[in-house]
Amino acid sequence: MTAAAADTVVTQLREAVSNFEAIQRQYRQYGASDTEPDGLFQGLLKHAAQGVPVRVPTSAGAWELYASSMDCTTAAAALHQAAQAAVDIIQNCPLGQSLELNKYLRDYCWRYS
Repeated sequence: MTAAAADTVVTQLREAVSNFEAIQRQYRQYGASDTEPDGLFQGLLKHAAQGVPVRVPTSAGAWELYASSMDCTTAAAALHQAAQAAVDIIQNCPLGQSLELNKYLRDYCWRYS
């Protein structure tokens, strides 16, 4: 992978992560910005980078949103879509050839370092 291609992939992933974080803020009243969904997202990224099969949650319960006290279906769908976009970027990149992407993931996924 060329340096320019690696930079492009890192930029794409940064944008996908920023989008996920924006979705978390948008649906914070549903628990989307709590520790559980954030940790789950970091774990998904880490597993995708390790080549482990990743299944991005679709339900509010799986995202550990406030589903017992309110309808969190829309929030869960938005989190799913944003997380899947980030996972797809990682899965479509030969990570062994991108030191910058590996470093970004190590830094971002601090819960799993």
